[in-house]
Amino acid sequence: IVEQPFDTRLVTLTNIIDNSLFVAASEIGLPDRLTMNMTNIFAWDIDFAMDVRPGDAFTVVYEKIYKNERFLRDGNILAAEFVSRGRAVRAIRYADAQGNEAYYSPEGRSMKKAFLRTPGDFTRVSSGFTKARKHPIKKIWRAHKGVDYAAKKGTQIVASGSGKVKFIGTQRGYGKVVILDHARGYTTLYAHMNKSAPGLKKGSRVKQGQKIGEVGMTGAATG
Repeated sequence: IVEQPFDTRLVTLTNIIDNSLFVAASEIGLPDRLTMNMTNIFAWDIDFAMDVRPGDAFTVVYEKIYKNERFLRDGNILAAEFVSRGRAVRAIRYADAQGNEAYYSPEGRSMKKAFLRTPGDFTRVSSGFTKARKHPIKKIWRAHKGVDYAAKKGTQIVASGSGKVKFIGTQRGYGKVVILDHARGYTTLYAHMNKSAPGLKKGSRVKQGQKIGEVGMTGAATG
């Protein structure tokens, strides 16, 4: 066996968002896979459907793998920074002796938190949390105690945090629903689903980021 070492080169890319994150990333040549990896790294701190605004900026330091001067593939993101509304969030990759890798803040705190900011890959917020909103179907003013995300039908919905299925079924205006109990008095509710994940039932335990259903428009939903 003859081992031929790879040549790993570090690349730093940075840009300011004018339109969308993916457009800004494409402008500087950051591959879509690494853009998604970056959003996953910051998923506990930034809601990429709600928080991103024109003028926000990002920087990514990542590996490019070469062999005999021939480019083979992109490697890992080693460090990243996202500046949202003037607030900078930074992450650094660390791998232990066993090869387990994770991302940490410069102060050494894990980037993973108890709850994800967004329970899936959604394009935008169609309706935010508010004390008064004109209901799009009933045409009356009432509180909207939740956040509606827009995405294609069938887009996966994931658990915002680890917990146990408290309810799975249909609830009037919510349509097909999954409610998760995260203990200590915290629950999250996922409504208007097309369907829940196969095998999911009341009492099932789920991990943060695990698929629990798919986007739909069941119940009182406009689309």
